[in-house]
Amino acid sequence: MFSMIHSHGAGLPAALLAGGILLAGCSKGHTEEPSSPEDKTEIRQIAPSVTLKAPEPLSGSMGNVYLLQMDFGFARSEQSGRDWEVAENPIGATCNEYVGGSGETEAYLKFAPAQYYYPDERVSRLQGWYPANGEFGIDEVGGYVDIGFDGQTDVLISDIGQGSTFSKGLDRLYHFYHVLTQLQFEVKAVSAIAASQWGKITAITLTDESDRYTHDLFSGTAKEGNAADPSPDDIGGGRFSGKSEFDVALPARSVTVTDDAYSPAGIVMIEPRDLSSRNGSLTIYITAEDATGTVRESEIAIDRNSYQESGITTPDLQAGYSYKIRLELMQDDVTFTLVPAEWKTVEQPVDIGKTEPYVRGGDNYIITRNMFGNASGWDVRDDEWAGAQASGNTVPPVMEVAVSDAAGSADWNTAGTVCPSGWHLPTEQELKLIWTYQDRLCKEGHVPLEGNYWSCTEAGNGSYYYVDMDAESYVRQSAASSETGNVRCVRDIANSIDY
Repeated sequence: MFSMIHSHGAGLPAALLAGGILLAGCSKGHTEEPSSPEDKTEIRQIAPSVTLKAPEPLSGSMGNVYLLQMDFGFARSEQSGRDWEVAENPIGATCNEYVGGSGETEAYLKFAPAQYYYPDERVSRLQGWYPANGEFGIDEVGGYVDIGFDGQTDVLISDIGQGSTFSKGLDRLYHFYHVLTQLQFEVKAVSAIAASQWGKITAITLTDESDRYTHDLFSGTAKEGNAADPSPDDIGGGRFSGKSEFDVALPARSVTVTDDAYSPAGIVMIEPRDLSSRNGSLTIYITAEDATGTVRESEIAIDRNSYQESGITTPDLQAGYSYKIRLELMQDDVTFTLVPAEWKTVEQPVDIGKTEPYVRGGDNYIITRNMFGNASGWDVRDDEWAGAQASGNTVPPVMEVAVSDAAGSADWNTAGTVCPSGWHLPTEQELKLIWTYQDRLCKEGHVPLEGNYWSCTEAGNGSYYYVDMDAESYVRQSAASSETGNVRCVRDIANSIDY
């Protein structure tokens, strides 16, 4: 079976993914189709699965919600005398169902094409990577995979499984390890005056960052069984190359600076490094805009000359670990602290497949724009609510849903007047979000939604859309403004939620 484990210290996510993944098979087989049905009875297919392991200290699990959405790549190598021959084509692998149901942490993995043990004594090796679209090739040493990344892409490499039809050594756990470091940015002003001068952060950019990782496959230690978990050293060696600028994906495209608390300002994945080394520095550019539209830029260098002043106890930014960079904004300067952090976890995918809205656990906040983009299929507005006509039939980056109805059996004209200041009658799309996630809204004092609820979205000819919260499938319906319905108010939360 395959399993996700976490390297020691800080291990999705996903988004971002923490720790390693363990993959294992439970059958024997052959890389080619048998020549006859008789031959087929003598061999066995390699049929792996994947599971997630609990996070270790200072790490985080990306959650098994990711497993059915991840596409892995694998390479295969066969022993030929004293030499090893790497197969020319990579192997795809995806999880197709959970073992024991969706609540489990283990899922079956399917190779495409299917893989088999050879029916003789030949020994095979398999090693995998994520994402699957890494460029696979063969050189004079053996196989390699070349993976480009953009600051938001996670990169994982597995250890090496080895076995034959007799040893069944490939029926084992494959451990995937991170090769990148995760940075989490937070910003805070030292005073109200400084907060006003900075206004909102519109961009955080890292410069001169490597954007490619090349791994020499089968260069680590191959293992047949599961007597002990492998170490990160067992995956073999790799190298970074390239130079790019990485934009940190801000939670809501901009972050309002306050002086009362640190505000989350996005996540980025970078090459690990030792900040005390000559070439181990980080260069960060901050762009801000105040209320008058004045743009401000500031550069921060985190290197061996500055990290000691920040209180960093270790200058190493290690692979598979996460660190917070807290930027403290003064009127004329920026200081920073860098501290270990838990690997960022989210409730929905972030950098794999399409993103979906989710409810932040324990609160009535529906998140439609996470730090890696907008939820697919939803029209997320950039600005806070400006009225139904100005804001259109859209949803905000973060929406808070009231815990109880503002009115019941109200006509549409009344419905538009009962929401408190700062709250509004939902758009049809906001009602759709509420209908979709109503079972997960769980803030203390929450009253379940029942019956028909008005939206502020006009359907035409003096009628407006409403939604039946009790319906088994979502259907928007329209009614004349003189009809009556319930009112559940919502409001935009632009930058104050850690999502």
